[in-house]
Amino acid sequence: MESPYKHQSSGLESFWTDSNELTPNDSNDVEWGESRGFIVRGNAGDVRVMTVSGSVRTIPNVQANEIITVRIKRVYATGTTATGIWGGI
Repeated sequence: MESPYKHQSSGLESFWTDSNELTPNDSNDVEWGESRGFIVRGNAGDVRVMTVSGSVRTIPNVQANEIITVRIKRVYATGTTATGIWGGI
């Protein structure tokens, strides 16, 4: 899927135009190609992600309503304990 940001600046200073719930999945990237960050709207916990550069990272102890500004293309089910994760578009 082509990135919806093809004609936009890649900086994280750009505001989200929409958001969708991200379903953690060990095999599939986020539905729209990439997310400009995410917020945990449910329970706090760890969030394991793949960044747009392909690095896999676990972000520990993300609190409810905390916004993480990292461009991601996948949220892994394995290693993710936080719930209600929403991604910015």
